[in-house]
Amino acid sequence: MQTARVSWRIHLTAAAITSVAALALCSSASARPTVVAVSPGATGVSAYSDAVAWSKPNGEGGWLLFARVGGRVERVPAAPSADPFDVDLGPGPDGSIWAVYSRCRRKNRCRLFRYSFGSRTELPLPGSGGSKRETNPSIWKGTVAFTNPSKGYGVYTRSAITGKGLSRQPGVGRRGCARRSRSICARSADAELYGRQIAVLRSLEHPRFHYIERREILLGTVGRRGRVVARNWGDFTYFGGPGFDRGRLFFAIFNSQTEPGLHPECSSWYRSYRRIVSYRRGHGYKSAPAPYGIFLGDFAKRHAGYFSVDDRGESVVTADDPAMRRSTAPIDPRTRIFPERCAEGEGP
Repeated sequence: MQTARVSWRIHLTAAAITSVAALALCSSASARPTVVAVSPGATGVSAYSDAVAWSKPNGEGGWLLFARVGGRVERVPAAPSADPFDVDLGPGPDGSIWAVYSRCRRKNRCRLFRYSFGSRTELPLPGSGGSKRETNPSIWKGTVAFTNPSKGYGVYTRSAITGKGLSRQPGVGRRGCARRSRSICARSADAELYGRQIAVLRSLEHPRFHYIERREILLGTVGRRGRVVARNWGDFTYFGGPGFDRGRLFFAIFNSQTEPGLHPECSSWYRSYRRIVSYRRGHGYKSAPAPYGIFLGDFAKRHAGYFSVDDRGESVVTADDPAMRRSTAPIDPRTRIFPERCAEGEGP
């Protein structure tokens, strides 16, 4: 049987993240990462200000939650989880840094919890529990956002203080993926709050080719429909983040086959897909090459920099923001696209 040759593609909506010439810049121009915690197997990184949290395997098939706050690494006193924590750091209603995450007793019963680094206490978030399935929370002062996989991966918000005021974010959720889906359906969604701004990274499934995902980042305000600021089709290009810094949205974009030595004839082409991108409405896109040696799938924005995990999965690292440049060649997504990979023997 002959295998059809597939050309994977990626594009950004609105202005381009950079010009074609800028895409070929060497990644060494980026800031070099610094180890902040040796933590073998670390994953699921989240950050707020200069605090960072992550999951670490406990050696018994479960996961523990760790954090570095105020320069000190500590284990968060939360019960071990069967899966990596879907943790998010942010400012709590009491002014201290909160970690919010879900804990599932059964597959369809997940409750949201918070841990305050001010009071050193863990409590369930009001309004969560019972037969509900709530995951991937995000906290910003008096508001918590979360995903409900049972309802088409819709994103909801409500009060983190009283548990009241439940509201569904418009334009995010779709019906879940069935075995014989004939229309685009949802596979996952993850929200990030910053004041009244909300960014959602979601994954959708192609109606005919179920192995192909469409990944999108939507940016809007709580209670209002957002706009798509980044999108791709394919199985090899991913987004890391998103996160905010001083009102600007940041995310990473990378190719899953960028590891050195896999395709040396395409190495310079692949480097163009290790980018850190920022966007602000009315100001357009900026981007810069991301350094090698880190896993961009765990990209977590902090003030004037970011946290991630090294490519060996042994340490949590941090780096300052690289010098980011504006786009010089706007690309119309209907007519201009970037090939996601090149075949053997082809160059950029």
